[in-house]
Amino acid sequence: MPNAKHSTSALGAAGVSLVETEIHLYAPGWQPARPIVDSGIDLRVISPEGSKVYNLQVKASAAWSLHVRLKWKDIPNFLGVFICNLQTRDAAEVYVMRFLEMIDVLDEWMPAGKFRSTRSWNQGAAKAGYGTWKRAPRLVAAMQPYRATPERWQSVLKPARNSYCGKA
Repeated sequence: MPNAKHSTSALGAAGVSLVETEIHLYAPGWQPARPIVDSGIDLRVISPEGSKVYNLQVKASAAWSLHVRLKWKDIPNFLGVFICNLQTRDAAEVYVMRFLEMIDVLDEWMPAGKFRSTRSWNQGAAKAGYGTWKRAPRLVAAMQPYRATPERWQSVLKPARNSYCGKA
């Protein structure tokens, strides 16, 4: 059993490594690449022919966690990868979402867009966001369609609605 206390940097590194492995296994030909400079993007994924690049932010937690930043809406081809319960690989739950899918999850969990009226969502572009460490059954259910299965990885790494058009 792993130590109950994990450092944030160790969890982050383990999370990025886990995502790289899943991409290699489930999206053949796609190449994950770690940026040399930390610009808020943890991983870039390049298509087999090199014509498409996705920008991934990996959020890993030893418990349950979902934190969405408003600034992500402006990042081209952005995917958020949320890894919950990263204490062992068997316990870890991996979810991959486009920005608008994250908004859909928050809307499903908090009907009527209640998260949009919170102080954290409206505190200014650089810090604005909403998050929770609460493993609420309704939130878990809303995230299930985005579970990082081989099929999910293959479908998300294709051209899709990546730009922000919502009312976040």
